[in-house]
Amino acid sequence: MRRVTAFAPGSCGEFIQGVLRGEPCLVSCPVNRFSKVTVSAGEPDAFLPPKASKMLALVFKALSLPAEDKHRIRVTLSSDIPVGKGMASSTADLSAVASAVAAYFEKELTEDALAALCAEVEPTDNIMYRDLNLFNYMTGKIIKSFDGRQIDNLKVLMIDFAGAVDTLSFHEKSSETADEATANFEEIAGAFEKALVSGDRKAVGRACTASVRANQSLLYKPYLETVIALSERFGGLGVVGGHSGTVLGVLYDEGFDAMSFTEAFKTEVPPEAYEAIMRCDVVAGGVRLQTSDSPS
Repeated sequence: MRRVTAFAPGSCGEFIQGVLRGEPCLVSCPVNRFSKVTVSAGEPDAFLPPKASKMLALVFKALSLPAEDKHRIRVTLSSDIPVGKGMASSTADLSAVASAVAAYFEKELTEDALAALCAEVEPTDNIMYRDLNLFNYMTGKIIKSFDGRQIDNLKVLMIDFAGAVDTLSFHEKSSETADEATANFEEIAGAFEKALVSGDRKAVGRACTASVRANQSLLYKPYLETVIALSERFGGLGVVGGHSGTVLGVLYDEGFDAMSFTEAFKTEVPPEAYEAIMRCDVVAGGVRLQTSDSPS
């Protein structure tokens, strides 16, 4: 029996996000939290989420697969990515569904094609790309590619703040004010790219911090300045966050005192304001596939 499993990473929000020359864009910060989708022969799962079901229909159409085959496969989905936090949970689900189905039927699905499919469902993160890029999250098109070697081996201390955001509703409501709120985004994007080229991780962190600060007028995070101050105090590189969600994270390498940060954070932020603090690795994007064929 053929079985394909796809793993798509979530994110700790975005390194940067804004509007560049009229294009809404972002650079996701992928982490080692994953959506897992398995495709095998069997009866369809009646409890597949609506967005995943929509992606299933889209990928069958895009790959010209026989419609009747959709009723001969079982697609199961699980995830350890919190929902509604700005952690790319939906994009990870959709990417894993499409990639697993394509691989099950031995069809090629490029990163660009996958991004376009995700954008048909809703505004999308760019966690489906292995290489770092600035990406139009409405159209699913790459604006600019980056050399992402400077983020290799970075870690992030993620803070899952209380509450959740409906990403689709957020983008609909924020579209009219996004240009004004991110007026300095070209400068932020330039600083981010320059830092990657020069290998200056602290400058990468400063650009990230500037981006999440600029987003405050669109989606206010009451403890952002507290997190930024504690990051600077205990050796963090900078702060990333869900520009359309509640998550914040401190980027760091070997110079960060995570234990002291956490202790200080707990004295300054009431426990009801957050749900969890997690250490994660920043990882390469892209969907990981596992395929097995065994006698039925």
